[in-house]
Amino acid sequence: LDVITAPVDMLREINIVDTPGTNAVLREHEALTREFVPRSDLVLFITSADRPFTESERAFLQTIREWGKKVIVVVNKVDILENEEDVRQVVSFVADNFRSLLGASPEVFPVSARLALRAKTGQDAGALPKSRFEPLEAYVAGTLDQEERVRLKLLNPLGVGLHLLLKHLDRTEARLELLRADFETIESI
Repeated sequence: LDVITAPVDMLREINIVDTPGTNAVLREHEALTREFVPRSDLVLFITSADRPFTESERAFLQTIREWGKKVIVVVNKVDILENEEDVRQVVSFVADNFRSLLGASPEVFPVSARLALRAKTGQDAGALPKSRFEPLEAYVAGTLDQEERVRLKLLNPLGVGLHLLLKHLDRTEARLELLRADFETIESI
């Protein structure tokens, strides 16, 4: 775990955790990501424009769904796409798959983190509009205002509790069904 601080106003009130992701080479890295989800208030799910919504990402989103987390989808590397129509197609593909998997319409932000970094480090001030990063930052800042942070903090343990309840309810129902079958067998004997 590395802790990095930066003099950014938004970071005075929130912590951002960058996990290794779902396509990690080491299984321990992917496990770390999966273990962190229950503790998070908001998930920024980042996929790549050149390989959007991979099978491992789809499986990971099912885990997020089980925990009932609020998810924002970020499609990175849109600067490698040739035109605006390609960007729209990728965003539509990701949103449609997300909706069919999770049953909710996500906020999807196409960005170029590379261009945003160049702009924010002073290498290319004109790159920020091309990076499309400002709408994502505005959305996160608005979503994580004081009132929303409190709401998400209160919903987090409720989501974890619901997840655990449903998990154990399924196990209990399966055991009850097995017992019913056993009783029927005993009755018939």
